Amino acid sequence: MSAINDNIVRLNNVTKIYGFRKILDSISMDVYRGEFLIVVGPSGSGKTTLLGIIAGLESPDEGEVYFEGRCIGGMNVDELAEYRNKHIGFIFQNYNLIPHLTAMENVMLPMIIAGLKENKAKRRALTLLKQFGVKDKAMSYPNELSGGEQQRVSVARALANDPMLILADEPTANLDRENEEIIMEFLSRTVSEGRTVILVTHKEYLCDYASRVYRLVDGRLVGV
Repeated sequence: MSAINDNIVRLNNVTKIYGFRKILDSISMDVYRGEFLIVVGPSGSGKTTLLGIIAGLESPDEGEVYFEGRCIGGMNVDELAEYRNKHIGFIFQNYNLIPHLTAMENVMLPMIIAGLKENKAKRRALTLLKQFGVKDKAMSYPNELSGGEQQRVSVARALANDPMLILADEPTANLDRENEEIIMEFLSRTVSEGRTVILVTHKEYLCDYASRVYRLVDGRLVGV
């Protein structure tokens, strides 16, 4: 890795245990600015848990996670919320759209929380929805959208605050190949603009987009 690309995320001996199983086993990893990192593994291998720990949605049983040199384990509830809202865009595998908000309102919400005025948030939300081919669904509620449409709205929401770090949990799981390519090309473009993407997937062919690839095997990261 070039010296001009500095560390943005560091995992230091991160372990997570469910029952008697180490779902993550002493994982250490540096992630750099402007990197497209892909972690490949089957369902149940701990990929979602890994992203959740980086986002501060889960706590490791052992080890530390650092963001820009600061240990997120030392953050209080308000600091964690600000960390996620300001710095991270999370694309959830199960969408996590708010059912009583329209597609547009779901995309607007992170911007409103961050203090952006409603009219500006609305304009950006519509721009993002158009970019992902679902502008015509702006006033639809999640239960009126197909799985693929919900996923595209979820991606748009993750990008709402122009985060420096995007965590993508199987972001193309419910998309056809055409829409999958649209999202992967967009994520690649965000990396070329200086952002960082950590994407987890079971789809081997998506690794072609990565600048670096790991496999998650028996709770450990193995470089490819």
